[in-house]
Amino acid sequence: MVLPSYIDHQPMDCGQEIVVRNPANLDHVVGTLGQAPLDLVGSAVRAARKAFMQWRGWDPFKRAEVLRIAAQRIEEQQEVIAKIQTLEHGKVYQESLRNVHTTVRIIRYYSDLAETFPWKWTEPSRRGPSLYTRDPIGVTAVIVPWNSPLTLGFLMVIPAILSGNTVVVKPASFSPLALGQCLRILAEALPEGVVNWVTGDGRSVGMALASHPEVRRIAFTGSTETGRELMAVASQHIKNVSLELGGNDPAIVLDDVVLNDQLFDR
Repeated sequence: MVLPSYIDHQPMDCGQEIVVRNPANLDHVVGTLGQAPLDLVGSAVRAARKAFMQWRGWDPFKRAEVLRIAAQRIEEQQEVIAKIQTLEHGKVYQESLRNVHTTVRIIRYYSDLAETFPWKWTEPSRRGPSLYTRDPIGVTAVIVPWNSPLTLGFLMVIPAILSGNTVVVKPASFSPLALGQCLRILAEALPEGVVNWVTGDGRSVGMALASHPEVRRIAFTGSTETGRELMAVASQHIKNVSLELGGNDPAIVLDDVVLNDQLFDR
């Protein structure tokens, strides 16, 4: 399986490839993704910015309708998507299947919320009634971690686009394929440019995306160290930042484990 970058409903050739291996069998290549050049990051942001001018004007109920269509299509392909995630990530199949189910529930939850969420309301004041509205910010950069790419990725993507923002996603290089499959289904249900993604490593592609002056919001799940760097980058253009930070979990390696040098080469 090949995961190219994707802009305006078009797959983009990135040239250099990054290999995605099955962590349970490092000789098994599950697929590849491209290392996006930095000019492609700019193209994705410009496409999202252009789409934002139209998408922001859609009624939230109309946005919810197309999101429900995407949820149904993902649900129809749940077994295929779960198998891909198991191969690239190492999760047992039933857990991967639960992740797809959760992804579908996330889309439907926020779609239903569109009907009850107060997008616009009036409150009285001493000078007369005050009108309050919740308006979208603009292009949102979504940087997804490797450990639960479907659930955590869609928890950042869906609220953003339901609110009228457009997104450029940077999948994790270790586990991008199942997320890419779901993002493709989502993107094809929406107007061109609302959902885009660029593939590659976080140090170059992720930082280029986060530092782009037309990106108005950054949504990131990952390490505390990277979160600090993103906040520093965001401060240069006063971006809105949402961070879920943590660290590496401890692991116990038992005496009977046969260590493979390939593991450390990664």
